[in-house]
Amino acid sequence: MKVPLCPLVLLLVVPSCILAGEDPPPPAATLPDPSRADASPRRTIEHGGEIFALASESRRGSIETAEYLPVGETLEQWTQMVTVQRLTFVTRRTPEDFLQSFRAHVCQDGASLDVLKQGGNAAVFAVRLPASESNDEQVVIGIVFAEASAPTLLNVVQYAMKPTRRPVPLVAAQLQAWRDAFVRQAIAATGS
Repeated sequence: MKVPLCPLVLLLVVPSCILAGEDPPPPAATLPDPSRADASPRRTIEHGGEIFALASESRRGSIETAEYLPVGETLEQWTQMVTVQRLTFVTRRTPEDFLQSFRAHVCQDGASLDVLKQGGNAAVFAVRLPASESNDEQVVIGIVFAEASAPTLLNVVQYAMKPTRRPVPLVAAQLQAWRDAFVRQAIAATGS
């Protein structure tokens, strides 16, 4: 049985933040920090009392990706996923560049992308991917940010959920918690 998304979920947009030239405050202790000097992925991420374990890591050309799932879920059968990516380019890229490209890509499949917070070197966004013959409906909240010291590197952290596979009372609360955490990180990094 499919459960409709509550209106709150449809209003969420992923904000992005790009780190300014000065040392930013550390990110919330529970969220991944893809800008760490040591680029190896963490083994676990904790957010809202839930632990996400590293399920896969890969490198395709200039894109490093680590995917995290709740303990007990698999890449074939998941309800929530955290993806941390480091994208390295030949020339400078901004969060706005990423959002423009990402919007064109996801909208081809009937998805919608909303920007919740944008400014400086970061942006927070939300994506709603409709159900298809091969995929469940998905809602994604994400943050993209650039480092002043590495203008050819973009960091992207995304939380994805399949809302029809989660308990209804948790859907809006979990999406809001991730949205709020990403917006706080964007504000702390850009000062606005």
